[in-house]
Amino acid sequence: MAIFEGTLKEFNYYVGPFARNIIQQLTKKSKKGKCCEMCKKKDVVLQAAHIHGEERVQVIEKILNDFYKCNNGNYKVDLEEFLEKFRQFHLPIENHFKFLCEPCHQKYDLRSRISDIEKVKVYLNSLSPEKRKNFLQEMGLAEI
Repeated sequence: MAIFEGTLKEFNYYVGPFARNIIQQLTKKSKKGKCCEMCKKKDVVLQAAHIHGEERVQVIEKILNDFYKCNNGNYKVDLEEFLEKFRQFHLPIENHFKFLCEPCHQKYDLRSRISDIEKVKVYLNSLSPEKRKNFLQEMGLAEI
């Protein structure tokens, strides 16, 4: 039984790439013979895109917080148990992924980022000019 002890950032650094490989293994059969769910092209290489809100890093964080968080804010994780929970979280496959060609996958992910930027803009517009300026400076951002 292998045990990980550390922070969320460390877990994502060391275990995240392996979790990515698990996604590839889980979705490989589901991609065969399908067309892109957005553009409907056939005979293209499909990628498994996490449905927005269920990205790999978010799933990892949810599982860690639900099962492995210690009192000091770090995590103590039985890796075999975690990997099984991670696999099970993604079933059934069709409820957690869209199968998209690379250009459509990029567009799909961009929509999520644009949505996040729009939410930040709404927040910034709710601030007084001085608080807005301070917030942007603290975050190291130029005006959006």
